[in-house]
Amino acid sequence: MKHPFNYLGLLSLPALAALLYFPTGKIDFIGFLGFLAFFRYFWVNPDELFLHTLRRSATAAYLIQCVTLAPFMLVFFALDPQSNPVGPALASSFAVALIFFCLHHSWLEWKEMKEVLTTKIREYRARDKLSQEELAQKVGVRRETIGNLENGKYNPSLKLAMDIAKVFGCTVEELFFFED
Repeated sequence: MKHPFNYLGLLSLPALAALLYFPTGKIDFIGFLGFLAFFRYFWVNPDELFLHTLRRSATAAYLIQCVTLAPFMLVFFALDPQSNPVGPALASSFAVALIFFCLHHSWLEWKEMKEVLTTKIREYRARDKLSQEELAQKVGVRRETIGNLENGKYNPSLKLAMDIAKVFGCTVEELFFFED
C-alpha cells in the first residue's frame, strides 16, 4: 500500500533554519528547533480522524494564542517600558500555542489508540466481493479510511458506521464491536 504524503510534516522545515543558523553562535533561532516535533507527521496516515483531531488541537491552540497575547504584551511592557512588546509577546504566545498544540494532539492520538474497535468489514467485503475502493466510494470516504478501519487503526463516526452497515445490509452491532 502506497503511503500518502502528509503535508503537515513540512512544518518541520523551520527547524532546518535553526540548524543552519546554529554555527553563527547566535541563539535567536533556537526556538525553531521546536518545529522538529512535526517531523513525525511525515509517517502519519492523514485519515479523517487524524484531520479531526488536528482541527480540534489547532483551534484550541489558536484560541490559547489569542488569549495569551495581551498578558504577554503587558508582561514585556512592564519588564522594559522603553521597547516595543509586540514582537516578544507574539513569539511567546506562539510558543505557548505550539507547545499546547503538540501536547494536545499527541494526547488525542494516544486516547484514540487506547480505544480499539473490532470490525468485520473485511469479511463482509469478501462476502459481497467489494474492494476497499468500491466500499469507500459507496460511503463517501477514502480507501485508506476503510483499510484503517479493517486494521483497527481508526474508529468510525456513528454516521460512517451506519453508512457501512447499510451497504452490507446489517446492523452496526453486527459489523463493529469492542473485544472484552
